[in-house]
Amino acid sequence: MAVRENECSELKPEGNPWRIYFCKLTACIADSNLLIASAALLSLYQTYLLLAIPLRPEPLGFFIFPSVFMLYHFHRLIAIPATDERQWSASQRWFMQNSFTAILMLMIAFFSALTCFILLPVKTKLALLPLAGLALAYSVPLLFLKHKRLRLRDFGIIKPFVIGGVWAGATVILPVIHFGVGLTVRDGGMLFLERFFFISALCVPFDIKDIAVDVTRIHKPTIAARWGVKTARQAGLLLLVCFFAITAGEWALRLPWMSGSVFAAYLLSFLITAVVLARVHESRNEHYYTVCIDGTIIIQALLILLMK
Repeated sequence: MAVRENECSELKPEGNPWRIYFCKLTACIADSNLLIASAALLSLYQTYLLLAIPLRPEPLGFFIFPSVFMLYHFHRLIAIPATDERQWSASQRWFMQNSFTAILMLMIAFFSALTCFILLPVKTKLALLPLAGLALAYSVPLLFLKHKRLRLRDFGIIKPFVIGGVWAGATVILPVIHFGVGLTVRDGGMLFLERFFFISALCVPFDIKDIAVDVTRIHKPTIAARWGVKTARQAGLLLLVCFFAITAGEWALRLPWMSGSVFAAYLLSFLITAVVLARVHESRNEHYYTVCIDGTIIIQALLILLMK
């Protein structure tokens, strides 16, 4: 799996062969969408830990991983014909350079997701429908406006919130429905909003990465394209503060899952993520986004695991 040397420059010091190898391996995992699929699975298991759901092999977890893997591949591949090769993302380049491996992985993911979907109970399948519809409408032009066919991502300002809502629905609402967890509307709503604000905060910086493409290709400009990089960075940090405010509220209300150690894990996750978001700018290497920013999802889940 080839990765161009200069793409790893921000992830390694020069001259250390082991770090160069680690950089290439990490970049390939990110470019092949295995990293973001792993992040989704760990985010789901984070909910399991918080709600005291036993961590054991079951269809929902096995469904989420290949589904997210396929969804991100689909979103990036569908844009290839309309994108100049010089503007391809690292994932798009990886797919074109490793097409046989990528297609094989997609086939395995498809049949795995299909098998697990069949095993899911009807109530979980029904809960999946609106999430699947939103995810599809994000990449496929299913909306009609003024004789134009548009995708949800063409409405730039709402992009982070669509992704945040789908992610929170898949990793919070689905397990609650799937396992029949008895949560009040207040408790369930706060857990949903906590995940929603965290993921939305991580999505805003990606508009900074894509600012040159989004200015010309989408129907309504993103925060970064309309108000600039600095404002977009501040918006991401504001959403992150909203995430932490929700967790502080959970601690103040003494919700069942919010012990002192879990709150400490959230505080550490907040601080790490704030540093990562504060360092975002338009000239950042693409792998800063796909490894460092997406990696904060994994860090949060692992911190919860260690503290819980």
